[in-house]
Amino acid sequence: MPHKRETYMKRLDILQELAESLGKSFFYVDFEKKDCWYIKKDSVKKQVNSEKLQKYFENIEIKNPSLIKGKSKRKCIFIYKLTNECMVGVIILRIDCINEYYYKLLSKFIDLFLKMKCSENNYELEIEMLRDELDECESTVSKFDKKIEELESLIDDYKIQIEGLEESVNVLRNSRSKMLKLIDGIKFPLFSLNKEYELNNVNKALGELTGVDSLPKFIGSKCYKTIFNFDEPCPWCKLDSVINENEQFVQNINVKIQNEDYWFEHIMFPIIDESGDIVEVGEILHDVTKQYRLYEDLKNTQYKVKKISKDRVSALNEVSKLKKEYDELLNEYEKLSNKHKKLIAVFEKVINETRAGEVLALRKENSELKYKISQLTQLVDRLNKKLEDSKQTEKEMYKKTIYSIDRLYNMITKRGDFKKDEYDKILEFISTQIELIKEKLEI
Repeated sequence: MPHKRETYMKRLDILQELAESLGKSFFYVDFEKKDCWYIKKDSVKKQVNSEKLQKYFENIEIKNPSLIKGKSKRKCIFIYKLTNECMVGVIILRIDCINEYYYKLLSKFIDLFLKMKCSENNYELEIEMLRDELDECESTVSKFDKKIEELESLIDDYKIQIEGLEESVNVLRNSRSKMLKLIDGIKFPLFSLNKEYELNNVNKALGELTGVDSLPKFIGSKCYKTIFNFDEPCPWCKLDSVINENEQFVQNINVKIQNEDYWFEHIMFPIIDESGDIVEVGEILHDVTKQYRLYEDLKNTQYKVKKISKDRVSALNEVSKLKKEYDELLNEYEKLSNKHKKLIAVFEKVINETRAGEVLALRKENSELKYKISQLTQLVDRLNKKLEDSKQTEKEMYKKTIYSIDRLYNMITKRGDFKKDEYDKILEFISTQIELIKEKLEI
């Protein structure tokens, strides 16, 4: 047994095909006599039976006396079962829409049909029954019309809402497009991953860092494998801590990517949905390699400056010691000079008194004094030379210190991109060294 729905659709298709093939507005099919009439406006004509109609009559079978409706090519097909004492037939109505013309035409068709097929005695009774049925249909149609108007009003409201939603969607799409361009314009890698370490979103900077040309290759892959080439999660990863504590974590990491050492300021933060649940974790890799290397250079320069300062202090101590010895020798020299002057005076006096023995003794003593004076003069010359060399060494150390500070300033100016606390440390160090130089130079 075919399904009830399939039987109904088959029957409806046959009647629609019949209506389409005849191309008229109304049809009446008499199953017993297998005749067909059609009506247009006020006239009823009989359609001569043919082989084409014969196959439709053989397949049409309507058992239920209810109204059947269908749609074909935007035309309304209404099928009514019509029974009489002497016949069983079907009215097929094909029309664009239900209107006043529809009711008048249907009433006219029924009147003409009954005049031809029914006896005069039953005519009035049949007319009344059909009128009642028609009123009931009109009432039903009126209710449907109201519902259709309400539905049309709702549809208009929904259209307005849909237009507003479409406009909002377009705004969101444009905003998302701009946001994606903004993210791709960021020069440091930015990406997000789920709780299984799988990448969901990346920007162009990550592809440039890892040397991957196609960004879709990242999506769905493990972050530790694709980015850092590890076989298991990174040792510094804070994914579990971010999810469990719902907090941001910042740390400095050192990693090798494409055989090159990098230092990053690594930031991990939670991404929360509308319900407040953590659905993803975001990561930022801020490249601080240049700053780190500059910091190392700064430490080396600071060490060199300290070494120079230490050597300079030693040199200053040595100069101070030499100066002290020089002062002592100078005092001794003055004493010897005074003694020499006294001896000369005594020698002159002895000569005047012609005391030969004393003269010889004085000559001998004078010779020894000259020798000592000569030794002292040489010693003073050496001390003066050492003092000059020490001053020259000190001068060179000052130049090297100033040169180192100047070089450090140039390095800072060229490389730049320091944080405020780093600048403060550098400027404090330079200021300390300059003050120390001024103090030593007594400026």
